[in-house]
Amino acid sequence: MEESNYTYSMGTPQTTGVFNNLGSGSYDITVNDSQGCILVMNGQVNSGSTLTLTSSSSPASCGQNNGSLTLVGQQGQSPYRYFITGREEATGVFNNLGSGTYSVTVQDAQLCSVTGQVVVGVLNGPDVNITNLTQTSCGRNNGSFQVSTISGNGPFRYDIGTGSVTDSSL
Repeated sequence: MEESNYTYSMGTPQTTGVFNNLGSGSYDITVNDSQGCILVMNGQVNSGSTLTLTSSSSPASCGQNNGSLTLVGQQGQSPYRYFITGREEATGVFNNLGSGTYSVTVQDAQLCSVTGQVVVGVLNGPDVNITNLTQTSCGRNNGSFQVSTISGNGPFRYDIGTGSVTDSSL
């Protein structure tokens, strides 16, 4: 039998067997011949890019904007573009950052992108232990924990979103 004696379908029947403009994913393909025999099979279209993002960071001094982070795009198509909130750097190196969490994105030449978050830590900032954790019971607001400061420059203020306290018992 010739190819024209077959009907191919992924929803809309056709006779060429060529399906264009498909996104990545799994497709169920139905093939009918002129005798009424049917074959159903699965076809897979894989993503053309397996773009990955690797990051590293250097901490900022307490209260200073002297931290940095470095982004590296791999397994995509170069050139890469690197972004953190409101800022782009062609090299992927972002300097003069304060401590905090940054939303980061790498985009390749095919406009595929990967996003994530990178933390720029704080150098010589406070370090704490959380101890004496008491779980709540039966849905009551009777849980507790204690924060003990190990290092840093006091006096310290502690906040869990309900207002600041200056004592280490919460």
